[in-house]
Amino acid sequence: MTELKDQPAWVQKIHQLNDILHKEPFDSLAYGFFWYLVLLCSAPLCSFGMIFYTAYKLVLFYVFNKQVLPKDHPDKELAVVITGCDSGFGKELVFSLVSKGFVVFAACLQKESFSQFQGEPKIIPVQVNVTSDKEVEELGKTVSKWLSEGDNKDKKRCLHALVNNAGVGAAGLSDWLKLKDFQFCMDINFIGMIRVVKAITPMFKKQAANGTYKDARIINMVSTAGLYAGGILTVAYEASKHAADCYTTNLRLELKGFGIKVTAVNPGLHKTPLARGIAPLLRGTWDSLTPEHREEYGEGTSWDFS
Repeated sequence: MTELKDQPAWVQKIHQLNDILHKEPFDSLAYGFFWYLVLLCSAPLCSFGMIFYTAYKLVLFYVFNKQVLPKDHPDKELAVVITGCDSGFGKELVFSLVSKGFVVFAACLQKESFSQFQGEPKIIPVQVNVTSDKEVEELGKTVSKWLSEGDNKDKKRCLHALVNNAGVGAAGLSDWLKLKDFQFCMDINFIGMIRVVKAITPMFKKQAANGTYKDARIINMVSTAGLYAGGILTVAYEASKHAADCYTTNLRLELKGFGIKVTAVNPGLHKTPLARGIAPLLRGTWDSLTPEHREEYGEGTSWDFS
């Protein structure tokens, strides 16, 4: 290797300058000046880029993102499958879609929830626990039967959408929760979602393949908790929602070839039964701890469950 003293004078000067710039306080000054130049040059470019990106998104929204309604398909009878319809988003969505002309399969955990849908001929309530292979399979058979019964009718029956809305929560620090709490959230918020998708997706693909209906979509209700971590006291819920969001992204890519749209909806904190139940869940988790365990964290100091 050539010695530095054997290098041309200008190369030696560069090495000497490099040595100086790597010593305090010159290294901090050089670092700050470098990023000053980078930001000075890149900021205008980023600003123009964001303007064009915003315009592009607006064009997509207003030109291509039109709402699909049954009235737009007078020769078809469109249906939507929704899980978690006992209360909250699921229940509200059922009535909203029925008012727009959709037939809705309202999957409820409790059979007692069926009464809230009485008198609505376009609502077909089905009892479904998304952790049960048998019950989800029965849901698939019910929807498939409804579709096939429309073959001899004036309007062709088609499945427009699946909304995976069923979800649960668990509250408490990881140290407070039991393994079954993590399993509970994963079974419903993540595995249950996959179970329902697998039962319903073949119908979407069949429609796409035979050209019966090419505007179907899967909508997975995830959460903003699936986009970030560190909410504290909801670690089991957050972990399951991160898994659900990752699954949704992959499913979107997999079904793109069939023309089946896949969307993740990430709502924030709303006044749903799940959100209102966080404080009682947290209190229940805390009360289940041993006195010794609670003493480690200092009961009555910083833990407020009101």
